[in-house]
Amino acid sequence: LPDDGGDPIWNSEGPFSNGVDDIGFTANMIDDLDVNYAVDQSRVYACGYSNGANMSWEVACLLSDRIAAVGPVAGSMWEWTEDMCTPTRPVPVVSIHGTNDFYNAYNGGPPVSLGRIDASNVFVTNNGADATPTIVNVPNTDPTDDSTVMHYTWDNGTNCTSVEHYKVIQGGHDWPGRFGHMDIDSSQVIWDYVSQF
Repeated sequence: LPDDGGDPIWNSEGPFSNGVDDIGFTANMIDDLDVNYAVDQSRVYACGYSNGANMSWEVACLLSDRIAAVGPVAGSMWEWTEDMCTPTRPVPVVSIHGTNDFYNAYNGGPPVSLGRIDASNVFVTNNGADATPTIVNVPNTDPTDDSTVMHYTWDNGTNCTSVEHYKVIQGGHDWPGRFGHMDIDSSQVIWDYVSQF
């Protein structure tokens, strides 16, 4: 629904709130889908781009009992989201973000948002995963996109969970694989990850 400026947004609690309870809406939507389509409620996932990714971080924090795993792309975890983040179980997270993102800065923007590694670490701690990630360079299959990817994995979390992050070096405010960076396909990366849970 629109914010005060008329722009459509997913509501994030805190300073950017427009008074709409999108966490409640999401929970009700899951219930409605279950009633009408008999979904497997143990396999409900969330992903989003930009403001939708902001919402994915919030869903992981506030609806951990309803969401199996999340995949935010080019979106921040707000500092107020971290403050109210109370997952009731380990939540697998795979995030994808460009270091040159003009809209959601990769290293965060105090006092508003966390950097991507700090956001990942919220769930590394929650999941009881390895504190130090394994980092590998993803093959540069498309040198024309002027960007490369580093893949971070914090493994060995409770209930076989992990946290993963794809750092797109020189990547912008993109959905890699569709526009911007092309060495990875975000849609496929997210599905391959979340579908394990």
